[in-house]
Amino acid sequence: MPDDDLDARLAARRGTGRYVSLVRDPALGRPPLGGVIEAVGESLVLVQEVRDFHRRGFVVVRRADVVEVVEGDVERLFSRMIDAEGVRDELIPAPALDLDDWSACLRDLKRAVSALVLECESQDPPAFYLGRLTAVTRETASLRYITVEGVLEREAVEVPLDEVTLVSFDDRYSRFFGRHASDEGHH
Repeated sequence: MPDDDLDARLAARRGTGRYVSLVRDPALGRPPLGGVIEAVGESLVLVQEVRDFHRRGFVVVRRADVVEVVEGDVERLFSRMIDAEGVRDELIPAPALDLDDWSACLRDLKRAVSALVLECESQDPPAFYLGRLTAVTRETASLRYITVEGVLEREAVEVPLDEVTLVSFDDRYSRFFGRHASDEGHH
């Protein structure tokens, strides 16, 4: 059942540039996501993450996993510090993404980025996929996995979209691996 008050708080902070913390379902075992809410769709939320007073990249999370939007004393202080120290100047315009569902969002990202991270935090153990999207259907995303050695595997891995809880992109990790990955055997 949708939380109208939470939806209103998300919408009110969308595009304002104000630093907030998004608390997600505790079962995911992750700390709050700090940053700027860039866009809110039917089922997904796009955040420009700021961590340790640096722009980290973009993160898309499921709206259903967000349980609280915090804009307390700490977040207001962080907002002031981000402004005073020039971190706000590091923020870049958010890409236009269809945030109605993972399939639409990932189709947009397939055209826009060379590599991204898909996380399935609810799996036991949680799954982490760094790679290049090759195909997106209503039910799955296929990607060529990039190993820690920078090898772009030949065979695509299929990830069920109903298990994806978070997508990150345009951070140093995915940008650097995306630029420097090479096909198997061509290192």
